[in-house]
Amino acid sequence: MEDTELAIRVSKNYNYRFIDEPLVRVTRNHNQLTENAKNYIAAKEILYKKHKNYLSTELLFEICKEIANYYILIGNIAIAKNYLKKSFSHGMNVKTLLQYISITLAPSLLKYLYHKKYSKGIPHPNKEGEFIPQNK
Repeated sequence: MEDTELAIRVSKNYNYRFIDEPLVRVTRNHNQLTENAKNYIAAKEILYKKHKNYLSTELLFEICKEIANYYILIGNIAIAKNYLKKSFSHGMNVKTLLQYISITLAPSLLKYLYHKKYSKGIPHPNKEGEFIPQNK
């Protein structure tokens, strides 16, 4: 996440290009941000607040949805609902609209369904098939 934030700040002042090959080898530390769901979502919230005027609407929509999903999972319905509302200003799809209606009309049911869906944790953003353990 720190690398993403740095890349955004650099891109505001300098031109750069994407190189589709690895240039460095990185050793991962298991205490890194992406290994802890609570810290990962906190970093997403900072990214959203700091750079919402710079990022694409598609990316902002996805960030809001990811944050909302986490808060539904841990039972903080008010914050989840707030991020779902924010996502509508960046895009709209039927699934998100249904999610918002569900969180408004039947938050307990939605929370139950999320606990069943994410019983292993939140899907890891970079490792397909792996999960970030929930840290409430």
